[in-house]
Amino acid sequence: MRYFLHVTALADEKRTVYAYCLSDFAKIIETGSYIAEGEAHQDPIKAGHIFLQRTLRTVAAQEGVLNLNISFDSTMTEIAFDILEVVPLIHPKMHKTTKRVLSRFTSVEYSSAEYGEDQATVPEATALDIATDRLEYAQSLKGCLVALYQRFTNSKNYIR
Repeated sequence: MRYFLHVTALADEKRTVYAYCLSDFAKIIETGSYIAEGEAHQDPIKAGHIFLQRTLRTVAAQEGVLNLNISFDSTMTEIAFDILEVVPLIHPKMHKTTKRVLSRFTSVEYSSAEYGEDQATVPEATALDIATDRLEYAQSLKGCLVALYQRFTNSKNYIR
């Protein structure tokens, strides 16, 4: 069965939030998000690879996910070009690791998500909503305190 993974990113001056939504033809199966701050926020290619690797590992752990279509939002095109080797590789080791994680699937197809405000599919809109909510939360006082706590507790949702 074919599964669809939509990935997106939103950023402000201090952080970037990466979000994903895994779905099949019938329903949304899983969603998640990661935050990159500091040095990781300054290098979007490296943070994007880390996000994609973690997301693909999570997706591969789902039962029955063998055929995957990855839909990159317009904010993630640099990562897509890096994976497809359209541009010169900036982080060859990260690229190699991402390709290795992609080899867990029987087939992988890539697509680009281009849409207006009312043209987004449900998984695309879900990923955007998750990223927006997480970015707004991270900008709040409570979100800043949680991010500080996650730095010291080695949280898996935090990209360093």
